[in-house]
Amino acid sequence: MSIGILESSFVGYVEEGQDDNFDWIFGDHYVSINNTIINFKIDRLHVMPQELGSLFLFNSQSNNISNDIRTKIIDYGGTNRIRATYDGFNKLSQYDQDSNGTDIIVNSVKDYLISSGLTNNRRNNHLKIEKMLVSNNYSLKEGLDRIIDLTDTFSNFKRLYKTDRIEEDYHSNIMHNDIDLLILTGGGSLILDASTYPSNSPSMWQPDNPLTANAQGYLKAILEQNNDEETFSGLFESKDTQKENNVSVGDLVQISSSSINTLDGEIIEGHQDWIGIIDYVHYDDEGIPNSYTIKYSDDQSDTFVKYDDLKKII
Repeated sequence: MSIGILESSFVGYVEEGQDDNFDWIFGDHYVSINNTIINFKIDRLHVMPQELGSLFLFNSQSNNISNDIRTKIIDYGGTNRIRATYDGFNKLSQYDQDSNGTDIIVNSVKDYLISSGLTNNRRNNHLKIEKMLVSNNYSLKEGLDRIIDLTDTFSNFKRLYKTDRIEEDYHSNIMHNDIDLLILTGGGSLILDASTYPSNSPSMWQPDNPLTANAQGYLKAILEQNNDEETFSGLFESKDTQKENNVSVGDLVQISSSSINTLDGEIIEGHQDWIGIIDYVHYDDEGIPNSYTIKYSDDQSDTFVKYDDLKKII
């Protein structure tokens, strides 16, 4: 789990019951992807700072990050802005999270419209103004057929926002000689085009899609650890050497004719050769699948059925 966090004590592995901030994550969950329900259970959690994903992404494209490279990452979101410094992939103590995200622009436009007499909150509200900012479509409907062009209004507030943020970057010393690389990321960074920074700035990089750069970087880091364990040493667990079961939720399976009992000792000898659907996957303490819940057509079910007692049909 990668999140914008201020307290460095949050970073690392979290056990269930260890911290109230994360207890809601543990347990059974499901997601729907392309009309397919996927059930899963979370019993292990590794909390990571979100902006680090962009550093992973940069390294996957350049392979230039080493412990002697100092990087400042500025992650612009809607509500918050995160500024963090890394030596290699190790975060230093300098870490700053404030409320200088792009909501400043949204709120400025919203207040300007109110002062101009547009007080209809169906037209002038935070969500609508935010969508206009993201889509670069600055036309706002008022009444039955009147369209207000807010292009100049947005341009002015975006320019002020950009000027203020760049000035803050100078005052926060990120342009000093101890910074080798400056990364601008997060959806809000689209407003602060890296090319607008002065030529005496550190080497700068902005992802092609800063809105999803952190997620892309983490995915690449997880995949790459299979080929280079040392690059991300200490950040992720080693790859599990586990048996890859070829069954999953939704599969049609048959109970073995030699099955006697489930993993928790329940007798299922009377259900030998029964056919059902895998309804849920159970995991051991290491996060490895160890048994399954099987649901039958008559709404009966067996829980904790062992993998070796199943035969996949479809």
